[in-house]
Amino acid sequence: MKEILKEKYLHEHCMRVLKKWFQFFRLGNVIIMLLTFYLIRYCVSKPYANQYNINLIFNEFNFILLVCVTALTAMAGYVVNNIYDAELDKINKPTQSFIGSLITRSNAWKLFFGLNLAAMFLIFRVYFSIDWFLIWMYPFGFFLTWGMLWLYSFRYKKSVLKGNLIVGLFVSFVPWSVFYPELVDMALGKIPWNGVFFYAGILYIVFAFVSTILREIIKDCEDIEGDAQFGCRTLPVVYGIAYTNRFAQVVSTVLLVLLVVASVLLFKLKLIWSLAYSMVFIVLPLLFIFTKLKASTTKKDFHNLSQICKVLMLAGLLFLLVLI
Repeated sequence: MKEILKEKYLHEHCMRVLKKWFQFFRLGNVIIMLLTFYLIRYCVSKPYANQYNINLIFNEFNFILLVCVTALTAMAGYVVNNIYDAELDKINKPTQSFIGSLITRSNAWKLFFGLNLAAMFLIFRVYFSIDWFLIWMYPFGFFLTWGMLWLYSFRYKKSVLKGNLIVGLFVSFVPWSVFYPELVDMALGKIPWNGVFFYAGILYIVFAFVSTILREIIKDCEDIEGDAQFGCRTLPVVYGIAYTNRFAQVVSTVLLVLLVVASVLLFKLKLIWSLAYSMVFIVLPLLFIFTKLKASTTKKDFHNLSQICKVLMLAGLLFLLVLI
């Protein structure tokens, strides 16, 4: 009996530790990033390439390397964010405070540099194996991303809007890195024009950017108590909840205008099922967020809106499955 209880305890302990590491690296978010890569490639890029019998800039192996680089970069970003937010998370996210309990600060820094070095090695492996005149943009883009993620955690996360913009840029960098080569070649007339591919690429990159900023602003409202205590100058701390709610409504209006433009294009392209999906699963949740923002005042209110934003962003990702 004691052996059974001991084995059960060890199993539960291992599961708790694994859950902690899952949360530490925000692997749920990383998985969504990876899903974004593959949905764009196999729902948009591949059908376009097959239709016109062209080769995509990234072959399968280099595409996998690009995905790995992004995953490693994101994980490194979450590590450094955990390092700088160790004290703040004890207030805003007491169940997700890792530095000191799960890993020491010095080992976390070693992990951060190790992940970035691995990502750097892989992106140069891609760089030296692809013959494309703008391939240098990828190493440059990742070097810029590594620097901005560090600056975000060190300084800009605690400032008005700058941190929100950096997170928005990083998230939009994921679809950008998949669409970018073919969008450039299409704009230069090197490969055939295709409206679905071109507009899907541009609109999806902008959607990822704006929807991320909206959720980050709502999260700042949710975390206002801890942020104010630690001297963070986020939008709600500096200007108050009421002003921030109005600003978030402006951002959601920008997103709604983007969706209206997308809906018009879907209608012109006669993609009726895609249009119906976007109305039900993207536009309606966004309208709900817009209407609820004005009356939201508590941490629970903003937590609920933040979760709906997550659903909205996931629905935007899964939209690629019905882009037919």
